[in-house]
Amino acid sequence: MKKLFFTFATLLLMTFAIPAYAGSTVTLSVPTHRDFAGVFIDDGLATLLAPDGALGLPIYFAKSKVLTWIVDPSFIE
Repeated sequence: MKKLFFTFATLLLMTFAIPAYAGSTVTLSVPTHRDFAGVFIDDGLATLLAPDGALGLPIYFAKSKVLTWIVDPSFIE
């Protein structure tokens, strides 16, 4: 009986020790806003990155603590 109680208590305590995070994925990818020389052709990227823009909302107002960011390399450049 003591062995069963010890096993049950150990399993019960182990369930609280394992964190279970509900994360979400944020993808940042847009078409280019530059020409072949690297000069910006419009202000579309600035509009998208504004706090109320399509890309600004997930960046500035992230609802989850655990996020997986997928960023297009051309977006950074």
